[in-house]
Amino acid sequence: MAGSIEQQLYDLAEDNYGYVTTRMAAAASIPAHRLVQLAERGALERVSRGVYRLVRFPPSPLDSYMAATLWPSGLQGVLCHDTALDLYDVCDINPHRVHIAVPRSHRVRRAVPKQYVIHHVDLEAIEISAVGGIPVTKLLRTIADCVAAGVGTYLLEQAVANGTSRGLLLSREARIATELISPRKSGGAQ
Repeated sequence: MAGSIEQQLYDLAEDNYGYVTTRMAAAASIPAHRLVQLAERGALERVSRGVYRLVRFPPSPLDSYMAATLWPSGLQGVLCHDTALDLYDVCDINPHRVHIAVPRSHRVRRAVPKQYVIHHVDLEAIEISAVGGIPVTKLLRTIADCVAAGVGTYLLEQAVANGTSRGLLLSREARIATELISPRKSGGAQ
């Protein structure tokens, strides 16, 4: 029976870089105590409260980003701000922390790890995309968030140019993004 549970978990984790949450497992009728048992046996690694990684899953450079989206209890977060720019790989940004958007109504009931920044914002479905299966704010929304957060103009201009050339921004969106960045240039922000 353990083999069948492990296979069920593998199937659940397949689209999540090897990660599974207690909520995902419960939806598949796998009780949380089974995850704890599998972690004790070494088949799962406990990443954070309610988030596990299947040990037999090959590691990926994007693992930490997927784990971050699964960290908020009860829902999947969306990567945003400079983290989203990094995931899109449209500029030379190197974020120091992982920015995660969750709905305004979501209450975080535990200490937020120092590597995460939680943004309470109600995103519309049209503002969310995925890169490599990882939920992320669309590039125009990402650029708008980064303008508001004070990300360097050079990096944002790079993001617009590369995003446009790669088809991540439509020409209309590129114009909007450029207009968002432009007032900063005249004000001397870099």
